[in-house]
Amino acid sequence: MESNIVILNKEAHKTMKVKQDKTFSHAKNKHISVLQVHEIVSAAACYPVVFVKDAETGAFRVVAMLGLAPQENLFYSADGWSTSYIPTSLMGYPFLISSDSLVCVDTNNDLVNEREGNSLFNDDGSESAYLNDVKELLGTFNSQAPTTKAFIDYVAEKKLLSPLNLTIRVSDKNDGAYGLNGVYAIDNKVLHELSDSDFLELQRKNYLFPIFSHLTSLGIISTLVQKKSRLQK
Repeated sequence: MESNIVILNKEAHKTMKVKQDKTFSHAKNKHISVLQVHEIVSAAACYPVVFVKDAETGAFRVVAMLGLAPQENLFYSADGWSTSYIPTSLMGYPFLISSDSLVCVDTNNDLVNEREGNSLFNDDGSESAYLNDVKELLGTFNSQAPTTKAFIDYVAEKKLLSPLNLTIRVSDKNDGAYGLNGVYAIDNKVLHELSDSDFLELQRKNYLFPIFSHLTSLGIISTLVQKKSRLQK
């Protein structure tokens, strides 16, 4: 079913409810999830955190890798999400925030109904505690975007990003290997060749911790390969 994203309206949606979905089934076919820089340290404990280019703008984004191929999510199962940290961009759905900071909802999402779940509005028309929590989550995520953009722009400007070209082998058969393309990572060599002043600038901007967390998280790619290998047996 196609999405139908509309601006939330207390008159039009006064009886709307949203069921909880601890499996985050809306993301079962997502292989990446956008992150803000504030999430990198937490996300890097569970997922490979990498950089990709937006297909339309060419701008870099920082993402958590959920799978090794398009439409593949190795963390999703009908029994529940298999890691402790859930990216904020996944937690908010079926709600989104528009470019002009308006809360929107996907009315075609299976969680949205008028019978069961969390009410968005109280009987007196005021916003429910649930909706306030959703708005706070979305608002925080949206407010972190400029800081994330500044971080990505800085590492790109310093030419710290290089393609991460890997061959993924999920079986011993010839057709069990393929290239992982379109993924970028901080280049360790370039990082260590930065001038003292540039390195101190990274420290002053509090960029070193997310950078090192990102680099450490790349080791989780091998965990994803093992996960995929087990699922294909």
